[in-house]
Amino acid sequence: MLASGSFQTTGALVAGISQPSFSAFLPKVLDAIISLTPRHISFPNTQQKQQETKQGFYQINGFLHMLGAIGCTHVRIVPHAATEHLYRNRKHTHVQAIVDHRGLITNIVTKYPRRVHDSFIFRHSTINQHFQDGRYGNGLFVADQGYGIKPWIMTPLANPSTAAERAYNEAHCRTRTIVERTFGIQKSSIRCLDIARSSLL
Repeated sequence: MLASGSFQTTGALVAGISQPSFSAFLPKVLDAIISLTPRHISFPNTQQKQQETKQGFYQINGFLHMLGAIGCTHVRIVPHAATEHLYRNRKHTHVQAIVDHRGLITNIVTKYPRRVHDSFIFRHSTINQHFQDGRYGNGLFVADQGYGIKPWIMTPLANPSTAAERAYNEAHCRTRTIVERTFGIQKSSIRCLDIARSSLL
């Protein structure tokens, strides 16, 4: 169901069980998947992992101290009754992800409605607090202009006028596209994430 973006009835037919049985099993399967999150989504917290990540980004376009590419995407949801008023006009959640040089998600935030700005999500994230506290030293992110400038966020230049500035923007774009590619891969392989096709219950 998650991979195809189909309904429970379709998933039940494929599995050879009734829809009520499928519905009863689904929360257990989802809980099991969620329990694996810390094993598979983990920001590089050790010196060794941080160095590996920085080296990986450096090999892409020569940026130093890079710990991730950050971006946001929208996922259509059926909101919980208690928070439905937040999603009334556009029932999408705003997903922020940080990916490493390989395109693997290392941090994710999924708790805000679509109308919330990208910079708001990052500003209120745990990872931003860690950077403010100096936990990651000289580590940096690449992000689009929507995130604004911070000591640990590299955004593109609005009006590049020199060859060096244009080269910076080109390298920045090539580096940041890693997060966009990751969103595309996830939505093509887990169809329920694609807002054009389905909704998450």
